[in-house]
Amino acid sequence: MAEGWDRADLVADGFTHVYVELEWWDGPRAGIVDIDDAPHYFERDEYESWERLDEYFV
Repeated sequence: MAEGWDRADLVADGFTHVYVELEWWDGPRAGIVDIDDAPHYFERDEYESWERLDEYFV
């Protein structure tokens, strides 16, 4: 039987709660995510995203 995902384990691994992904193209481009237990809007720079796929503006 497959294991389920435990929220505490995911948070310990660096994951966070995403409320909604508003744009998606080769990965999330914009949305709302929890940072320090408060919702924040995030977006990725579409012109330079190929260089820094893991950097977002919050």
